[in-house]
Amino acid sequence: MIDGVAAAVKLAEALYGLDLSTSKRHGYAAPPDKSYTGEFSLYAP
Repeated sequence: MIDGVAAAVKLAEALYGLDLSTSKRHGYAAPPDKSYTGEFSLYAP
């Protein structure tokens, strides 16, 4: 039987030990510009 809490703690310790951080390479593109039509055109930037 596997203790779920102990397994989660060990996983968190292992991930912390890898010393990972978030990416600094801007991996995601900016969303495309959106066209506003109808009633929403009043609120277009």
